[in-house]
Amino acid sequence: MYAHIAEHIIRWLPGCLIFLLSACSQSAGHNPANTAARSDSLLEQERIERSWDSLRSLARQVKDGDIVCRTGNDFTSETFRKMARRDQTYSHLGIAMRENDSIFIYHALGGEWNPDQLIRRDPLSVFAEPYNNNGAGLFRFANADSFIGNLKAQIEKARKDSVRFDMSFSLSSNDRMYCAEFVLKCIQWGSLEQIRFQPSRMGSIDYVAVDDIILHPACRPITRVVYK
Repeated sequence: MYAHIAEHIIRWLPGCLIFLLSACSQSAGHNPANTAARSDSLLEQERIERSWDSLRSLARQVKDGDIVCRTGNDFTSETFRKMARRDQTYSHLGIAMRENDSIFIYHALGGEWNPDQLIRRDPLSVFAEPYNNNGAGLFRFANADSFIGNLKAQIEKARKDSVRFDMSFSLSSNDRMYCAEFVLKCIQWGSLEQIRFQPSRMGSIDYVAVDDIILHPACRPITRVVYK
């Protein structure tokens, strides 16, 4: 009798294990957490696609000499945004130039993103990509067409002179500049001092923030996009 029972159990166990494994597999596939993760991934993919559409729309409006801003989503960008006194939307900016069918942004950047610290020339799609940024803005100075040649010359001179990022954030040095300082001096020198800027002040220190550039009376917004 016991031998018969043992034989029956031996035959029954493999089938039971197969059933349990199948049930566990199906249960894992319908885990609410897994479903939510897939849903979040799809939503993020859709957000990224909408963001690229917004950036392409902005790109169609870019002219030589325009100022392009971005809103970084990292801690350092948040710190730079807080340096602005009036408009804390943007953390970084550069000067746009169309070259053949492409748009490049010239900008001063430091840190791990730019180890050699030299002035960068990045495609707009790299400068304002939606993975590390929450949005972008396009701004234009009045009569920029009248001094665009000189503005380009100032940018090329900074690159030829190997101007590096200024980690001391001093306005007095011209061989080292930080992002807003680079834009300020290129616009100011390029316009032959017709456009001048009023720096911000913190204690006894003068500095330039992004909003000191884009809120200049001669500068107007063309478009702002939020990646969402």
